[in-house]
Order: sequence, then structure tokens, then C-alpha cells
Amino acid sequence: MSRIALHALLNFIGKRLARASQTNPDFRAALSRDLTIVVAAGDVVHHFVVRDRNITAGLGFPLEHDCVLRFETTGQALRTFLSRNRVEKIVQGALDSTVQVEGNLMLLLWFEGRIQQVVPIGNQLRRPVRLEGAYTAPRDDVEAAAWITREPAVDALDPDWKAAWEQRKKLSMSKAGAGEPHKEF
Repeated sequence: MSRIALHALLNFIGKRLARASQTNPDFRAALSRDLTIVVAAGDVVHHFVVRDRNITAGLGFPLEHDCVLRFETTGQALRTFLSRNRVEKIVQGALDSTVQVEGNLMLLLWFEGRIQQVVPIGNQLRRPVRLEGAYTAPRDDVEAAAWITREPAVDALDPDWKAAWEQRKKLSMSKAGAGEPHKEF
């Protein structure tokens, strides 16, 4: 039973990752290098391939891979992927030798973060709470407000403030906006 459930879960994760890599610009920005991650437990083997800022998922063990996460049992893998503390369970499994990580562990942690972006398993989804009047006016009813210096808004620098003009000349953003030569980013 856990074999079928794990296969279905990894298939679902693969489809969500693939969709996000095609439609979500923030998600695509995180896919900056090509790599292959393999998740294996018993006879269930899935791989996730990142190429050209797109993710594809498939079954089986690919010829080339960057990181392999191998669980002792499918039940353990399923419990880990459905857990709120996936990273903790993977590390604990690695310490007690029930989970093997072949390759770069940091890639695995990066991949776990991508899974968390598209399938927030274990985290309660909360709607953001907007405080009444937030961001519309300064609040003076809290102690920290006394520590914040608020200057009146101005449209241009004071022409007599020489040091400010000198520092402004050094800003790449100001140079680029004015069409002046600037350093490449």
C-alpha cells in the first residue's frame, strides 16, 4: 500500500514542480543550474531533471545524476515526504543509516525547498493578516516609533549639499538611468 501511495505522491510532486517551472517566474528564477535528483525507496524510483529552467519528472534511475536520496523502505519515504519536518527526518535517517544520500547534500536541501514552494505539505496555509492602517501612515502608538527618523519627502537633492551629489554620482542606478557608462552587474 505504501508503495502505491509513495509513487502517487512523487508523481504529484513531479507534476507540480513541472507546472511551476513553466508558469511561475519566481520559481523559475531558482532553477539556475541543470541537475538531476533521484528519490528511491524499495522498487519505487523517481527522478527530477532540471534543464534550461524547467523541471521534468520521470520513473526509473537515470544514467547520470547529481544527487540520490535512497530510503530503506517505501513507508519511511512516504512518512518523510508527508512530514512537516522533512529535512530533520532525512538527517536523522542518514545518521541512523536508514537513509542514504549520494552526492551533494546541499542540492538535496535546495530541492526540498523547491518542493516546499509548490506543495507545502505539513505547513498550515495561512492567509496573510493585514493590520488595519498598515503601511498607510506611521504608527505612533508603539515604543519603536520613537526610534525611527522620518524626513519630509523631497523631489530633488539640495544643490548646496555637495557630499550627497558626490555620492549620487557613484551610484550605478543613477548612471544607468541617465544613460551614462556604468559597471556591468
